[in-house]
Amino acid sequence: MLCVPACKTSEYPVMFKPAFECVTTGKLVLKNETDGSENVFHFKGTGIKSLALDHVVIDCQVKQITKKVLMVPNYTQACLSCKVVSDLRTVSGPPLLTMKAGQIAPYQIQILPWKRGKFKGVISFEVNDETAPHLTNCSLQETDGEEPLPCMLKLPSQAINAESSEENCKVYRVWFYLEINSAPAPPEQCLCVCCAVQNTIHLELSICNPINEHLTLHVILNGNGLIGEGSLVLKPKEMILYVAKYAPNSVGKSIGSIIFQSESVGEFWYEIELIAEKPLPKNLPELQCELGK
Repeated sequence: MLCVPACKTSEYPVMFKPAFECVTTGKLVLKNETDGSENVFHFKGTGIKSLALDHVVIDCQVKQITKKVLMVPNYTQACLSCKVVSDLRTVSGPPLLTMKAGQIAPYQIQILPWKRGKFKGVISFEVNDETAPHLTNCSLQETDGEEPLPCMLKLPSQAINAESSEENCKVYRVWFYLEINSAPAPPEQCLCVCCAVQNTIHLELSICNPINEHLTLHVILNGNGLIGEGSLVLKPKEMILYVAKYAPNSVGKSIGSIIFQSESVGEFWYEIELIAEKPLPKNLPELQCELGK
């Protein structure tokens, strides 16, 4: 009921709260009970992609599994079976998440980074018209207090696009922004290299290919005066020597590293203590000269 005083203007509040990414149309009819006249208003609302539910920061280590539980809400009044999508290849988990109507469901992800660094991406829980049969008033099966152990599958890696090619395509989507800080694993070995300034010394490392296919390793050298090839190719089960050079140009001590990275075998590295000593003195021949000359 809306009461408008004579010769006055009143506001009638209307709220649009979409649960899906879609285009919705409707109308509002205000009927004057005094003279029977009607005012009709037509509406068109567009549900666009929502903001991230949370910015989740995860600290982990190379080649170590880290687990994280995300709390995923269902804003609809229907049971949803959401497809899980992430653009981070180091993130894995069950491919589907079923949620009761209006409830919050836990979803556990596993992070297994293969190299060090900071990685950013998203994980999305979505239902579209292709999965419409999942929008039913179903109920979840109750467990005996023990959490089921689903097979952890690699999540499909794809771009997550909020725009729909069809205006009438309904998409339910909630997503999290992920920031993964991957720390390096302990080094394979700690080495010490000592060399005089303006000289060069060679450092040899034995590198083995443990798999039955060709292996390409990306090599990263950190340290002042440390020089070497930026990549290394090994045949199946082959072992070769990687040769690096240490040619310091200033006296002092520092910590360097040689890092080998490949998605097939992960990352392994060597920590190197670099010691640059004073250059050796050079002996000049004896010079003779008469006095006064």
